Amino acid sequence: NLAIALISLLSSDKFEINANFELCAAVLSYPVTDYTMSTESYALYGKNYGLSKEYMEVVWELYLGNSRFDQFNVLASPALSTDETLKSFPPTQVFLAEFDPLRDEGLDFTRKLRAAGISAEYKIYPYQHGFISSFAKYGQFDDLVWADYISYLDSKCR
Repeated sequence: NLAIALISLLSSDKFEINANFELCAAVLSYPVTDYTMSTESYALYGKNYGLSKEYMEVVWELYLGNSRFDQFNVLASPALSTDETLKSFPPTQVFLAEFDPLRDEGLDFTRKLRAAGISAEYKIYPYQHGFISSFAKYGQFDDLVWADYISYLDSKCR
């Protein structure tokens, strides 16, 4: 959600910076978008798949601090974004793990981007959360994932 929040701010006409640039694309890896953690993939994979719902509850508590007010801010829970807040988002590729409590959040966010008129794609790999950085566990598979990252960015940013 931090990456999504930053992209939202940088893409917004309400955010002024001292540089003139445009984001050509966004690549998100198993994004966290919904404070409620109420998706089917949380029910299916919230235990014993590398990333637990219990751990994510701790992460959300640390992220938001003592205040639960911020859970309703679209910068904390991008699942609450509207078409209006997403209209300037760049083309986006979302990388997901099949056996991941965050899978459905990524799918839902991709659909939300598409509904806002943004070119958005996703890829689901048959692994659990964290596979992208698990070189020792999955060997050469990561080379294929990085090739997918590079290919997408090359297609949108050249």
